[in-house]
Amino acid sequence: MVNDPALAASVQRTKTLSFNPLIPNITQRVLGFDDATAQIIGAGIDRDGSNGPRGFYPDMQDLVYGLLGPGDALNELTLSAVQEFSKELNAYAKELGKSEFSRVGKVEDDLLLWVKHIVTVATARFLFGPHNPIARIPQLEESFWSFDSGIPGLLVGILPQWTARRAYFGREALVRALAKYVEEGAYSEGCELIQKRVKIAEKHGFSVEAIAREELSFLFAGIVNTAVTSFWMVLHIFARPNLLKDVRTELEKCVEGDGKTKTVSVHNVKDKCELLMSIYREVLRLESDTASTRAVTADMILGDQYFLKKNSTLMISGGTMHQLKTVWGDDADEFNPRRFIELARSKDLHPAAFRAFGGGSTLCPGRHFATNEIVLFVALILLRFDIEHPTGEKLTVPAKVDDVLPVHILEPEYPVQVKIKPRAGWEDMVWDPTL
Repeated sequence: MVNDPALAASVQRTKTLSFNPLIPNITQRVLGFDDATAQIIGAGIDRDGSNGPRGFYPDMQDLVYGLLGPGDALNELTLSAVQEFSKELNAYAKELGKSEFSRVGKVEDDLLLWVKHIVTVATARFLFGPHNPIARIPQLEESFWSFDSGIPGLLVGILPQWTARRAYFGREALVRALAKYVEEGAYSEGCELIQKRVKIAEKHGFSVEAIAREELSFLFAGIVNTAVTSFWMVLHIFARPNLLKDVRTELEKCVEGDGKTKTVSVHNVKDKCELLMSIYREVLRLESDTASTRAVTADMILGDQYFLKKNSTLMISGGTMHQLKTVWGDDADEFNPRRFIELARSKDLHPAAFRAFGGGSTLCPGRHFATNEIVLFVALILLRFDIEHPTGEKLTVPAKVDDVLPVHILEPEYPVQVKIKPRAGWEDMVWDPTL
């Protein structure tokens, strides 16, 4: 187990340590691939062609890195995402405005569930198009979160239909719907990334069912961390009135236009809202417990002092590293919204110490897109609504549940009940988010 930034950097530079050999088995357990598909995934899995002709996995990596890296494709997908988030938030605001909630607000029993719903519906639509399975069968939203919550049980891989029933049957319901989506060609209405992902899977001999399972993995990647990270950001900010005031002051400088139509630029938010961006990174540092896993492919000495035996497994504990006082200071276990502003000015942070998106060859290819959509989604909520405790008490921030297998950013120990109201003076806004 590695929890030192310098040693983590050494792991990332060592080709003998690789995540790739673990991929076929892990994806087979979580997604339910048959043996034939697992073999396709494992063939030619290294991008450098070191284990034979490049196969499915390198082709898919190249596609995702290419379309989600900085550029026009990323900008287009970001705009699509924020427009869908805006639609959902506007619909909710309209519901508040035309009901008994228009003045007193509406109580939501679980802020996380509220955020999850918006992100799930909007993400399925901007990724998979108007005829995505969740739009067709709304009950699949519950199936998705049942699948998510039971992934640790699926990873165990022992009779999952009995030991991880909710996750197993939730997954299979989603797979059936996604298979129909692929068979009918509805993916042609999805974003460019989905269309090309399906074509790559077909090229490598995936069956329709296998494509459905593969696309479930991308639906998972698009929804879960976005929803939970957004929840933590919203709660941390609204629980601190002075911080909320400061963040809103930043954001309002990025809003242009008169009357009902306002324009928000993602680049302005990222470039000018240093406090919001610092909060985003601090949430990822404090509320995640990421672990990067590597297979040892040959006997080796790591860092000139640790012998690693072939076929053993090494892990980089991001959660532990994110709590090190030697790295982050004496307040490492506390929420400091301005921490990353201070670190940027001091330039005193080891590049491998922040593990929210992994590192090295497993650095998340969607990190640029995730950053864009999360900060814009949170910005829209902050500007459009007021969120408070239902009885007017101070909002409190629960601890994270950290006794589970960390497959994504961790969830709170208990539901947070809130009251949501239209923000005074901003009730009639129609958002036109642009890049």
